[in-house]
Amino acid sequence: MCKSNCFCFDISRKANLIAKKNAKIILGKEDSSINIIKSNILKENFLLKLSNMQNRIFDFILANPPYIDKKDFANLPLEVKNHEPKIALVPKERQNIFYEKIINYSSLLLKENGFIAFEVSDTKHADSIAKKLYEKGYWALIVYDFQNIGRVVIGQKG
Repeated sequence: MCKSNCFCFDISRKANLIAKKNAKIILGKEDSSINIIKSNILKENFLLKLSNMQNRIFDFILANPPYIDKKDFANLPLEVKNHEPKIALVPKERQNIFYEKIINYSSLLLKENGFIAFEVSDTKHADSIAKKLYEKGYWALIVYDFQNIGRVVIGQKG
């Protein structure tokens, strides 16, 4: 039997605690195959943390980095602003920096034919991320929500 492993990275200690709690609720027990790690993908030590994972190669990477533009944050519904830490929504630097880093890491971390998926802010953003994936040798697909807005970009390493 193949045992899967899940690695979750987040800069927020609070988000990591919530992830651990949710994993326990969903699985009904503590599970050693879920590794929740506090880390900042924009810092150099992120690669060191990855290298300590015994050269793991992944089948799937799912990323939901901060993607709300600073000017759009004020217009978010209160139920979003009151329940999500701002650091999880708004990047301190330019909007695509996390996507670019994750795409670059994915070329090292994904198995051949492995998948990567991102949540994005809108269709324009989805187009931009799909283009970046395509330029790195992935095929890319944009998934649209019920309002016909691009919300998820999925790529497969080719």
